[in-house]
Amino acid sequence: MVKIFGQSTLNDVCNQVLGELIPENTAKINDSDFIKVTDTINAVDSKSISVREGKRDLLNLAATMNDTMGNVIEGLANLLTKLPRLPILDMSKIDLTDMRPDAIISTLVQYDFGCPLGFGEAKVGNISTTKQSVNLDIFRLGITCKRAIERHGLPACLAFMINGYEISFFIVSKRHDCLYTMMEIASLNFASSLSNLHTFATRKNLDLLAAVSNCFWSICAQDLPNAATIATLQDNLNDPVPISKYMSLMAKSSKGNIGQSSRY
Repeated sequence: MVKIFGQSTLNDVCNQVLGELIPENTAKINDSDFIKVTDTINAVDSKSISVREGKRDLLNLAATMNDTMGNVIEGLANLLTKLPRLPILDMSKIDLTDMRPDAIISTLVQYDFGCPLGFGEAKVGNISTTKQSVNLDIFRLGITCKRAIERHGLPACLAFMINGYEISFFIVSKRHDCLYTMMEIASLNFASSLSNLHTFATRKNLDLLAAVSNCFWSICAQDLPNAATIATLQDNLNDPVPISKYMSLMAKSSKGNIGQSSRY
């Protein structure tokens, strides 16, 4: 890609796509609300209020905000009852099955799952996780999102990759016939415990999460096709190429210590 188009052209394309996905006028947290969030988290950490009281205060604050930032603060409130008091000391003792399953974000039609709007992959992030294994998961996310767009006529599809306490968000979208882009729109380090939740709940991270939330609800979850349109699209699709075929084309000699200048 770099040899064909040149680095400057690719940078311009990435900047344009990112500007379309996350506009500059996306809602941001104001000063007074940010101070309330910080004070609540510090109070929970110092045990001057209980975890439940802290969650209550954050949920009450979220109820006064618009949907974009309110979703972020509501998620932050839920973290108070999910995170341990102190960080996990030995990540090597955590098995993949103990962390979290790979995820699908889907619509609901009564009691049945509708069309998928996003997908997630997770790695423990300990010594067993290599750069190659993370790359393969991101590649799998891209293929899965592309197929969801084709099968369901979606405007775009959200993907997220969790590697230990680092999480990255991507938007896969169809730009032209047979041309899809997978753009990383945000990347941040997650809190490992209540004791360092304050390092995660920075203004930059809260605004970034609000931008991701706005991007999902305004692009991925808007103008969803009806059942008749989906049926027509699926009838016109060719049999998909198995992901294993793509994997076989990728170099198997890649090691986790190669290419340290890039995360992927």
